[in-house]
Amino acid sequence: MSKRWTEYEPMGSNVVSADGFNAEYNAQKGSLNGGVDRTMLPGGYFTRAHLKDESMHKVSLTTGIELSDSYKTTNGSVDEFDGLEYSFYSGGWRNAANPVAISGMREGMAYVEFNGWYWYNRFTSGFRSFALSSESDHDHWVRFRILYNGTVVFQSSKLYTLFDNFVFTANHPVTGGTAQYQIQFAFSPASQVESPVDDPDTSMMFFGGAQFMSIGRWR
Repeated sequence: MSKRWTEYEPMGSNVVSADGFNAEYNAQKGSLNGGVDRTMLPGGYFTRAHLKDESMHKVSLTTGIELSDSYKTTNGSVDEFDGLEYSFYSGGWRNAANPVAISGMREGMAYVEFNGWYWYNRFTSGFRSFALSSESDHDHWVRFRILYNGTVVFQSSKLYTLFDNFVFTANHPVTGGTAQYQIQFAFSPASQVESPVDDPDTSMMFFGGAQFMSIGRWR
């Protein structure tokens, strides 16, 4: 006997609709707000007299950030960046630039943004497009992170592109008073393979054109 095809309608009560979800959500939200919401305020209730300048956020912008002079030197060639050399770098996280201090922060949340460009020298490393029996592949990378009063609020993954722009953003809670932000970087260890090897006195990495913005918001 051949099968007789029929149509099937799923039960509507088992499917969540946008209207049903909003109705339940609004009911719960209304109970938390004492049954008051914006629709119960008369039109034009808020005027310019109710608003105070700088009461809702504090904005800070620091421009011209580049690699700290403590980690860069010149190799005597106009064709190379005056950037990080292994002779000035012992690995791990290092302060990329002077800290950014923002006074008058209010307790609440802050949005931070760090952007710029970076470059690193892959051609003096032991990088190979294929592995050799006596050598292992080695490629460079760079990472960045942002500390707020000593606590990490953002940390990037390893960036392997030779030359690129970057934009890092984060939201984090803040306390009242002065906020001190520290931008740090970490760079790949020197290649130890036979040929070629990383030159300790050759510029290996540089970043610049960077700026750091912070927007503090009330709780």
